[in-house]
Amino acid sequence: QAQERATEIEATVEEVRSTADETIDQIETVDTRTDTAAASITDAVDDLDGIADSAVRTSENVDEVSETTQAYADDLDDIARNVIDAISQANEINERTESSTE
Repeated sequence: QAQERATEIEATVEEVRSTADETIDQIETVDTRTDTAAASITDAVDDLDGIADSAVRTSENVDEVSETTQAYADDLDDIARNVIDAISQANEINERTESSTE
């Protein structure tokens, strides 16, 4: 009877070892997948940082273009005023010369 009990215990120990080995394999698989996922998340965060940096640079460039466009618009406004003044002066001179010749 002791021999039979020893055989049962030995079979139970083997079953526990087998289950433990399977559990260890599963844990190692989960660990590997976790490492892979962590690396993927790190890559995604790096990509998002790059996108954010690019968005900031784009925004700065848009601001610069806007400022340049406004400066050009201001310059054109000044030129238009000068042209209008010149036309007004030319009309005034024309009126004076016409009235002095009459």
